[in-house]
Amino acid sequence: RTPYISAHPALVRGWRRTWLARPRDVDGFAPIDGLAFLSVTPDPSSAIDGVVIVDHAKSLADLDKRESLYERRTVPHVDCVFQAGRPFGTETSIFLYEAMPDSVMQESPEPRILRSYLDAVCQGFLSHFGEQGLTDFRTSTDNFHFPIQEDRDHPIYPRPVELSDQEKAVIDSHFPAL
Repeated sequence: RTPYISAHPALVRGWRRTWLARPRDVDGFAPIDGLAFLSVTPDPSSAIDGVVIVDHAKSLADLDKRESLYERRTVPHVDCVFQAGRPFGTETSIFLYEAMPDSVMQESPEPRILRSYLDAVCQGFLSHFGEQGLTDFRTSTDNFHFPIQEDRDHPIYPRPVELSDQEKAVIDSHFPAL
């Protein structure tokens, strides 16, 4: 959570979300093998909701460092449809981040999604897209068959969010523990 200029809900065409298992990283949020992280994969038949963050160009290096498991990809302006009209001109680049192949465990005996990570993502979808956004998030994301590891009370994810009781109830109704 770093300061930025503005946030704009949008639909990005040509991509699909996926949960991927990652190897252990004792200095990061994955102290054990198999914890899942979100990524995207190219898919010309798909589109995903997301939020385009407008930030200063000088912040890009820090973002790349934070997203060290990902490679920055440029999104053509024609593939990004904003909910409330385009907030900037075509001279401004639009990026998303795709997992680097060597950051993914090809064989994980027990891949799982951290509840604290899922909560952070879901709170954003609720805030920008409402409850329908959670439904759309699930249907536009692969590997939701991974079980959820409950860590809400003692989060492993380094950027956990505070949820209201109502947010917890809505998120848990869409993503119950298996």
